[in-house]
Order: sequence, then C-alpha cells, then structure tokens
Amino acid sequence: MKSCSILSFIIVLFIVGALHNVAYSQTLNFNVNSTADDQWAFPYDNPDTEVDESSDGICRDSLGRCTLNAAVQEAGNIGENVLINLPGGTIVMVNTLPGLGDGSVIDGHGNSTIEFSGPTSTGLGIGYNGTIKNLTIRNAGQGISAASTMTVDNVTLDNCLMGATFGTNCTIVNSKIKNCQSGILAGDSCTIGEPNKRNYFYGSTGTALAIMGNNVIVQNNYFGLQEDGTTVSANPIGIAIWGMNNTIGGNSSS
Repeated sequence: MKSCSILSFIIVLFIVGALHNVAYSQTLNFNVNSTADDQWAFPYDNPDTEVDESSDGICRDSLGRCTLNAAVQEAGNIGENVLINLPGGTIVMVNTLPGLGDGSVIDGHGNSTIEFSGPTSTGLGIGYNGTIKNLTIRNAGQGISAASTMTVDNVTLDNCLMGATFGTNCTIVNSKIKNCQSGILAGDSCTIGEPNKRNYFYGSTGTALAIMGNNVIVQNNYFGLQEDGTTVSANPIGIAIWGMNNTIGGNSSS
C-alpha cells in the first residue's frame, strides 16, 4: 500500500523534485506503440509503490503500452509540453482526448490516422505554439483547436463537423481539408498556404475557409479541386471574410 513515514515521504518528494528539474527541462518525447484506446489506455499508477507512475515521465498504461491517451495525459499530469510520435495505422478514439500543453507536437510521420466518433467528439487541442503534422484526422466534431501560434503541416482533415478553429498566428500548409461541414475558421494573422506549400479545400457542405480575423494571408491554395488539380469537388462557399486587411491570392493565386 502507499504508506510511508513523514521522513521517507519528504525524502521521496525531494528526490522526485530533483529528478523533475533534471529530466523535464526539455520537451518530453513519447513514442506511441499501440493504436488502442480502450478502458486500460491511460497512465497507470501502481498501488504497491510509493512513486506515482502516472506522472513519472514514462508513457505507460496498465498493460505496458504507450497509447495516445496515455501519452497526452502523462504529459498533462506532469505539466510539460511533449513530442508525440504516432505509429502507423488508425487509432480509433473511444475515450475523450484531453488538450495538450503549450509547445506540444504531434507527428504522424505520414502514415497515421486518428479517427473520432462523430460530431460530438473533440479532436486535438493545443494551447499555444503547437504543431500537428503528417497525419489524418477523421470524423471529429472539431478536428483541431488552438489558441495561438499553431502550425499545421501535411494534415488531412476529413469528414469533420468543423475541420479546425484557430485563434491567432496560425500557419496551415501542405494540408487537405475535405468533406467537412465547415473547413477552417481562422483568427488574426494566420497564413493559409505558402509558395510551394499548397492546401486543398474541397467537398465542404458549408464554408471551406472562414476568415474571422484581420491580417490573414491566403495564397497558393486550391478551392473546389482535389489533389490531382482537375477533379472538381465544390464547396458551396469557398472563402467568407469578416475581418479586415486580409490578402487573398498573394504572389500565387488561390
């Protein structure tokens, strides 16, 4: 059982605190090795030890796996940002996925899909200075949400109620936003597409890109065309603009 004397408890706190200062000064790096999201897919704390393993900086559930939920919640328990490397294949989310801390990164390495349970499900959330790249997010109520300074690179948002919502200073490149009811809602100072880093917006049943903020740059994107550049998959509304001082087209037409 988790019982100890006051002295041993103080010693444990001292040691754990010292290890925290040394080990967590840099971003945690978790390599997810399981696509499971079941009743065991959470950080595990062994009741027979004095240390709380659910916040020891090791991604591990009760079956010894590093799942996506275990990785996200372990980082949250510690209060650190984290680099999460996803395995190949599809992670079908059953449980709610908490938001990630500021500065966190999720990398699917080009062969990972996170599939959510439909329009009431929450997708991936990051506070500030986050990056999501090289993966597909499917069937989410909201695929991605971020407060500020978010980078989305080589991400496919597929069949989401809302593809993504960004506060300020977002950058979205090399991505596909397709078959969503609404595509992207962008706040102030977002960059949507760059030279040689095109996005594709198609198959929306509503507005593909809603610009709610000011000083947004939209360039080098295809609206209503699939990746081959010729197959038409129209959006009822391509771009809707509410803000001011926005640039549509830039040096390369959208």
